[in-house]
Amino acid sequence: MKKLLSFSIALFSITTLVACYGHKVESKVPEEKVEQKQVKFDEKLFKEAGLLPFKNEKQLELGELDSKSRATGAHIQLKDSDRV
Repeated sequence: MKKLLSFSIALFSITTLVACYGHKVESKVPEEKVEQKQVKFDEKLFKEAGLLPFKNEKQLELGELDSKSRATGAHIQLKDSDRV
């Protein structure tokens, strides 16, 4: 009885292994096309919002000067590749 049970389990395992090994199902997910539009940014809107438009170069904008001609604020923009 134990031999029959062991043989049945072994046969079932081998059958399952062979059946699963050769059967590959590839699911195809439809790719959605995403259109990229280049938007021309209005520099005036950026200035009003206190932002610098990205120009792919280092930028530094100083704020208003105080009585000793020092900038009261500044805005700097760098690329990721400028990081050290």
